Amino acid sequence: MNRVLSACVFVVFSSPSFAGTPIEAVQFFYNDPGEELNMANIERFTGSAKAQLEGADKTNDGAEGPCIGFMLSVDGQDFDEAELKNSLNLSQAKAGDQATVVARFMSFEEEHEVLWTMEQIDGDWKVADISSKASDWTLSKFECATK
Repeated sequence: MNRVLSACVFVVFSSPSFAGTPIEAVQFFYNDPGEELNMANIERFTGSAKAQLEGADKTNDGAEGPCIGFMLSVDGQDFDEAELKNSLNLSQAKAGDQATVVARFMSFEEEHEVLWTMEQIDGDWKVADISSKASDWTLSKFECATK
């Protein structure tokens, strides 16, 4: 009986769950910037964002360098961890199963703003797109998935 109970507890606690708020879903990526490019987290994405990250992973053969050569969450290749942690401000606008989370933060004494488009799928908030107006990029418009 104890083995069955232990197995059930393991399954419940080991399966990915992204329920909660859109802000909590985005906060995950600011707890460890760069995790948005880790394929172990691909189930936190949906739609074109997921397709682009999967395409980027497939095209990352080293010959031409990675399709995505920077951390999307911090809009750059490097960041000041203490400054990011102390200045991070996440706000959300939610309408039904759609939400937008704006991440505002400082890094190397520069203001940054990253926009996260979220969709709620089966109770979990997933990233549908990420963009930066200042750096003029949108994940869904990268050409990673089409290489």
